Amino acid sequence: MMTFWAGWQSWEQMVFILACAMVIVIIVGGFVAWFNRWKMRFYTQASTEMADRAQTMYRQEYGQSDVLFGARALESGVLVEGIYNPTQQTPPRDLTSFKVDSSSINTPSPSPPRAPRSQQRRYTAYTPF
Repeated sequence: MMTFWAGWQSWEQMVFILACAMVIVIIVGGFVAWFNRWKMRFYTQASTEMADRAQTMYRQEYGQSDVLFGARALESGVLVEGIYNPTQQTPPRDLTSFKVDSSSINTPSPSPPRAPRSQQRRYTAYTPF
């Protein structure tokens, strides 16, 4: 073993050891990242299967169906009789049956003339007392 270091100066030995340590850290870090990704994929698959089973059991136990009800039904566009839906269009009226008399229309009276700008009262700074 000592023949490997023969002729090396101490700084060369330290740099070699540091380089070997860096390679080991990179390899271990890659393995840890791969293992965490594999474990997360495994847990995700298990949790989705468990959630699907729980949802199926809940629907079977409580008799819940996929029929929307309440606010979800209105948001999805289901029309319910007796419930106002803002997207619902009212049918157009037949406007030919209405007669409009021009004397029955109230027109606003003209506004009074304004005073010239030089005579208008100017606002002063607010003084509490």
